[in-house]
Amino acid sequence: MVSALDLVRATARKLNLLDEHGRLMQLDSLAIIDLVLELEAATRMQIPTASLRQESFETLETVADMVEGLGE
Repeated sequence: MVSALDLVRATARKLNLLDEHGRLMQLDSLAIIDLVLELEAATRMQIPTASLRQESFETLETVADMVEGLGE
C-alpha cells in the first residue's frame, strides 16, 4: 500500500508542483484545485471544503496529513 506522503509526492510531481529540491512549491488557488482533484481521484474520496486551508498546502507533509485524515 502506498503511503499518503508517497501519493502526494507522486501527484505533485505529475502536476509539476515540486521545486528542484523535491519540495512542494508555493501553490496558487488553481494549483491547489488541480492537486485536490487529482488526490480525490486517486483516493476516491472527497476532500471536505473545511480542509481546504492554505496551511494544509504548505508542505508535502501537511498535504499528506490532510489526505490521511480523509479515512477517519
